Amino acid sequence: MRRTVPLLLVAVVAVAVGAGCADRVAPAARVGDTVVTTDQLLDEVSEWAGNDQTARATELAGSTSEWGYAMAPVVSILHERIILDITATTFDDLGLELTDASRDEALGVLIGDPTQAEAAFAGFSDEYADRYVDDFAKGVAVQQELGEEEFRAMILDGARDVEVNPRFGTWDAANASIIPPEGPRPAPGTEVLTDPSAGL
Repeated sequence: MRRTVPLLLVAVVAVAVGAGCADRVAPAARVGDTVVTTDQLLDEVSEWAGNDQTARATELAGSTSEWGYAMAPVVSILHERIILDITATTFDDLGLELTDASRDEALGVLIGDPTQAEAAFAGFSDEYADRYVDDFAKGVAVQQELGEEEFRAMILDGARDVEVNPRFGTWDAANASIIPPEGPRPAPGTEVLTDPSAGL
């Protein structure tokens, strides 16, 4: 298996975002035709916060935002969701199918030993654990199908069709990453939005 697979997880931007409470009605991000709502993001964050077997649980509790979580790992989780959604679209476009082997490979990347999955994911709901492994396995399958160079090109191509709610930062399509806001966001309803992406 290629050593670049962790790009799906590790290439995240861990940033301290001085954001106010985001409008829960507005999407957190758009990835092509896929919408990641703020509620969906916070549901995913709560899954990680509730799994004390992961480093993210500690990071999320490290300091609090308006939502009660440290913002850096929240943005990291959003970035990871964007990358996984890009690869999921390519997975479907390529007509690939999930197999037990690809799931085991994904578990190998995520936790090292697939036989330890039950313990590692015990803090997740069954639904989220299954979805997360499947999403990651799709990324593994896509990378194996395309190869390292084409995989990276695919991520950057998909990044051109991504928008991020400015409360979480600015999407840098050239690097497929999230850049934090320059300073604290104003209170909801008081800001003047000039960035075209602020209409999210």
